Amino acid sequence: MVASELLASVLESEVEDSQEAIKGIQKGLNDFDAGRFRSFAEFAQEQRRQYNLPVDS
Repeated sequence: MVASELLASVLESEVEDSQEAIKGIQKGLNDFDAGRFRSFAEFAQEQRRQYNLPVDS
């Protein structure tokens, strides 16, 4: 009984995680379709600045 409850709990968590991932992906696709995006270069520059990362040579 405990094992089946544990398994059910793990599977429920996996489903919730998958649903959240799907929502995030759909939001990204909707943003892209609406023209709300930036180039990878802009993203990389922001990440380097935010995390004090070295610039690639």
